[in-house]
Amino acid sequence: MDLSELRFIRLTPQQELKPSDCSDGDLNDFFYNEAKSYQEGLLAVTYIIETETETVAFYSLLNDKIAMEDFDTNSQWYRKSAIVYPSIKGIKVTLPLRLEGLE
Repeated sequence: MDLSELRFIRLTPQQELKPSDCSDGDLNDFFYNEAKSYQEGLLAVTYIIETETETVAFYSLLNDKIAMEDFDTNSQWYRKSAIVYPSIKGIKVTLPLRLEGLE
């Protein structure tokens, strides 16, 4: 694959999704049926790496938080603290089957 053929784009509501098939059916379903609605609902932003004919890879980023309440602890101090840190989660990353395992 010639890297000069690749385009890196942010998913838009009007974006035509090009063919891609990874080994995970849930990821395929997310890409084709849910990614646009997640973006419209401001839940995630999806980026696509594609050629003229296919989607080579995609990933989605989700705004989230890390909070002390997310950790199991018996400490009185931790239970009363409102320590929250913003975070970004990478939530869906995939490659087509024909590219998986290539180095």
